[in-house]
Amino acid sequence: MSGNHIGDLGVEWITNALQVNTTLTTLHLQLNDIGDTGAKYLSHLLTNNKTLECLSLAQNLIGNNGAELLAAALETNKTLAKRDLQQNQISDQDAKSLLDTLQNNQMITFIELQSRRIGEKGVEYLADALINNDRITSVNLNRNEINDQGLKYLVNVLKNDEVSIYILFCL
Repeated sequence: MSGNHIGDLGVEWITNALQVNTTLTTLHLQLNDIGDTGAKYLSHLLTNNKTLECLSLAQNLIGNNGAELLAAALETNKTLAKRDLQQNQISDQDAKSLLDTLQNNQMITFIELQSRRIGEKGVEYLADALINNDRITSVNLNRNEINDQGLKYLVNVLKNDEVSIYILFCL
């Protein structure tokens, strides 16, 4: 479904259909002009859906309010293993909300945070999440604003034997 510019209304239709679907495991919704309203529909889906394992929302218009709604839904979702929110309009503080969900949600294994303008604080939040969630094995931080202090946070995490990161993208 990527690149179809379905917008929030299209997401509403899709999420309504998926409320009763028990087979779909992967949903790619990149480049669809999805905003905070669409994130609201998706958060309702994530709260109730028991089969979705991969959700990609890259390159949409999801902002801080949408990030908060998705974070709340991810607190209880026990099936989503991969989420992709790269290139949305989410600040470091809202990245914190999404990363804090990793304390309770031990299903996520892959985090896509590319091109999100994540800076020192965002990396600090990520480091805390990685230390407290040993299921995460892949993190993509390409094209962010990671400074020397942010890099130190990542290096300290990688020194921890209990952290099992296998793939770390930081180009």
